[in-house]
Amino acid sequence: MAPAALRFEEEEEWSEEEEWEEEWEEEEWEEEEEWAEEEEW
Repeated sequence: MAPAALRFEEEEEWSEEEEWEEEWEEEEWEEEEEWAEEEEW
């Protein structure tokens, strides 16, 4: 019983970290696009 609950918590934390990484990558991408626009000027 305990190992299953522990495994569930680990999966919850992992999915939260995955979502955070995806959001961070999107922010990085937006910053890169802004840089490209400034270089065009």
